[in-house]
Amino acid sequence: MGRRRWTGRWAGPVAAVAVAAAVVAARRSVLRVHGLSMRPTLHEGDLVLTVPLPPVEDDGPLHGRAWDVRRTLVRPGALVVLSEPGDRAHHIIKRVRTITPDGVDVVGDDPGWSIDSRTFGTVPHRDVRRLVLGRLPGPRR
Repeated sequence: MGRRRWTGRWAGPVAAVAVAAAVVAARRSVLRVHGLSMRPTLHEGDLVLTVPLPPVEDDGPLHGRAWDVRRTLVRPGALVVLSEPGDRAHHIIKRVRTITPDGVDVVGDDPGWSIDSRTFGTVPHRDVRRLVLGRLPGPRR
């Protein structure tokens, strides 16, 4: 009996999880939350653990392996760190509302304080930089 090759519809997601595990082990960072747009989930001064997402080179729609990896890691409801539209040097944390090959719609948890996709539209994939794994324990400020 020959060796059985494992392929099919799960190959892309399994590869993405393997990539994610390697990224988590190597490149995690702790960021401090500034602002009120993510209340009640995150408060001013909270610390969050993040990992980088695989880079996207251009603004065009994603396809193939890049799309498989991105949609496996970035799911609706996930918290992400993105470059702020209009000021790419500044980064903000938002919740993913939807993800398509063209980009990501994000929202803040407190709509009264949040400037998000309702204001600036869909965010290109190249501007979604990091995935938030969770808030680190500690006192709220």
